[in-house]
Amino acid sequence: MGIFNRRKTREAGARLPGGDPLAAVPRVAEGVEARPDARDRVQLRKRWRPATGVRGFLARVLKYEHTSRLDLDEMGSDYWRLVDGRRTLAAIAARLAERRGLGEDECRKAALRFTRSLMLRHFVDLEVRGR
Repeated sequence: MGIFNRRKTREAGARLPGGDPLAAVPRVAEGVEARPDARDRVQLRKRWRPATGVRGFLARVLKYEHTSRLDLDEMGSDYWRLVDGRRTLAAIAARLAERRGLGEDECRKAALRFTRSLMLRHFVDLEVRGR
C-alpha cells in the first residue's frame, strides 16, 4: 500500500502500481476543511503551516496564515461527497455516471482529471492498495 501525493506525481515516470489509476482510492489530504455554501456546493480550504527558518519565524511572529480555497461546482461537489477513503476512482465514476445520467467513460476521464487537479492543489492524496 502506498500514498501518492503531489511530490510523487511530479517525479519523472511516476506510475501507479498495477497500472490502473481507477483502482486508486482518493483520500482527503491532511488539513483540508470542506463546508457547503448557500447553494449546497462544497467549498474547500486548506491552511498551510508556516515554513521553517527565517520565513517560518516571521510568519509566526506576524501571525501570517496562508490558505488555499477552492469553490467546487455541482459535479465537483458530488465527486467530493463520494470521497470517503474507501471508494476507488472507478466506483466514484460509476456513481457519478448514475447520478448525472452521463456515460461511464466520460465520468472516468472526468474523475481522473479532477483527481489530478485536486492532487496538484494538495486537497487529496491517492491511496494505492496491493496489486
